[in-house]
Amino acid sequence: MIARHKVRTTLCLPRLFEALVNAGQGNALASLKTVIVAGEAVTAASLAARDALGGGVRLFNEYGPTEATVWCTAAALTDQRAGEAVPIGRPIPGGTGCICDADGRPLPDGVLGEIVVTGPTVSPGYLHGGAGDPFRGTSASRSYATGDLGVRRADGQILFFGREDQQVKIRGVRVDLSEVEACAQSVAHGIELCAVIDQSAATPKLVLCLAYGEDPDVAACLSAAFQAQLPAPARPARLQWLPTFPRLPNGKVDVAQLTVGISPKPEPQQPDDPPRGDTEQRLAEIWRDVLGRESVARKADFFELGGDSLLSIGLFARAEQEGLPIRPTDIFDHPTLSGLAYALVRRSAEEDAEGPAESPLKLANIGGARPPGFLLHCNMWIYRQLTHGLGRDWPVGLQFSHHFHGARVALGGTIEDFATEALGALTSLRDTGPYILCGYSAGAMITLDLARRLRTQGHEVPLVCLIAPPYDGRSSGGPALPDLAMQGMTLARGLAERALERVARDGEAHRRNVVSQAYALAMQRYRLQPYDGPVHVLQTDGNPAMAAGGPLHSALHDVEVETLPFGHEALLTDSEARLSLTSRMVRRIRRV
Repeated sequence: MIARHKVRTTLCLPRLFEALVNAGQGNALASLKTVIVAGEAVTAASLAARDALGGGVRLFNEYGPTEATVWCTAAALTDQRAGEAVPIGRPIPGGTGCICDADGRPLPDGVLGEIVVTGPTVSPGYLHGGAGDPFRGTSASRSYATGDLGVRRADGQILFFGREDQQVKIRGVRVDLSEVEACAQSVAHGIELCAVIDQSAATPKLVLCLAYGEDPDVAACLSAAFQAQLPAPARPARLQWLPTFPRLPNGKVDVAQLTVGISPKPEPQQPDDPPRGDTEQRLAEIWRDVLGRESVARKADFFELGGDSLLSIGLFARAEQEGLPIRPTDIFDHPTLSGLAYALVRRSAEEDAEGPAESPLKLANIGGARPPGFLLHCNMWIYRQLTHGLGRDWPVGLQFSHHFHGARVALGGTIEDFATEALGALTSLRDTGPYILCGYSAGAMITLDLARRLRTQGHEVPLVCLIAPPYDGRSSGGPALPDLAMQGMTLARGLAERALERVARDGEAHRRNVVSQAYALAMQRYRLQPYDGPVHVLQTDGNPAMAAGGPLHSALHDVEVETLPFGHEALLTDSEARLSLTSRMVRRIRRV
């Protein structure tokens, strides 16, 4: 969206800013000129994200509680260096911010105290007031005691030093650890417990520690209480069972030592229910990387494994890189691994059911700036998925084979003739290279001949993608076909011509049969020439086309071969097989 609408200014959490930069591809964030972060502490990772965008981006740190209409102070961090204390800034125009003692009296610079903000942005108060009301004064002189600790430097900049109570920020939401403990005590009677924040995880996690032996019944009661009484950010990510708690000399729990000592339960090297099928396995690999886990089970829940909305951005970015057609909201609708995989396959099947195109030539995103991708003899399903997966910046064209739309084909036609026909369609997409060419089945050889012709004409062809190539003929320079074979081809052509005469009488099935025979004859006559440009072969399981020493293997000098875990027929009938194919195509094309 930032790239599409050329967004210049954005305000977000520091971790969201970091996630956007880490997930950004190419110049996706090039339009940004001003970034304002707020809601949680700025870290070295935020400054690294700023640096990754280059010197043209201004970064500001904004501070302010909801009770003061969010924005109270701001600091320019454009020149802030890693390792230095990050300020929350000076008060905004019309407001003041001072550091006060427990009695509300201002403290001198350099002394730690409570941050108190004053000005017209301070709200009138809470709906029902209550004891310990932190609001004072009226109108423009109204002040709010934030409960945050800070120090004002000599230059007027304020440094933030956390809370004076047990309140923390989780996923941008205020959470009072004492409320979490009170909820747990309502069901875990007599068990000593303590809520802490685990900072060792990829994102801070709330952990409830219990000085008690692990008890499934207690765990079930706690889970039910958390679900019923606490908002999602306040629910502990996990329980930590400990024999005892570390103590300070005065007998109180040593929370700092307790936090250091917590550790997640060791994961099994292999889950009891491992991922099944290509889509689940590929998603599982992404989950492992994003969540930092050794293994993921089919029924595992992304959020129960430690995921959150910010990590979902990384998940979405990785899935896009892999060519998987995931949407940003999919992980919230289908949080389990198997559920997400099923949703992707089901959506692909529904799109495939939309029916054939009305024209033998389809074009999309003609104005896109990236090299156009041209598909030969692919179907609408591959065309739709490739267009969606690559995005609006990639022009995509599709020319169907002669099997579709009642098209007629000359029985004497050659691969070179079909390539000439494809060249005319290609120039309607864009009249100059570079071109990315993809061909399926018989279209693979037409694509290869088209690529050779384009390169001879001076056009750049950075990638040729051959999908399930069927070629089993001979390489260039082999002997001419023997007379008997030529006679056989002539006889076959005669039979095909007579079959063509029956098309009008017997219908579409005969027409398609004639097209198949015409392609077969063209393939038999074709002499495969050497090709030294980049080629990516996506072959189906059991396809011998790329066998060592074979014609195709010998002709391609710069080739990558990827074997799909499906047979040739599955690409025509199985939704997961087609999803596997197109996602791999997207991943490879994005490397151009």
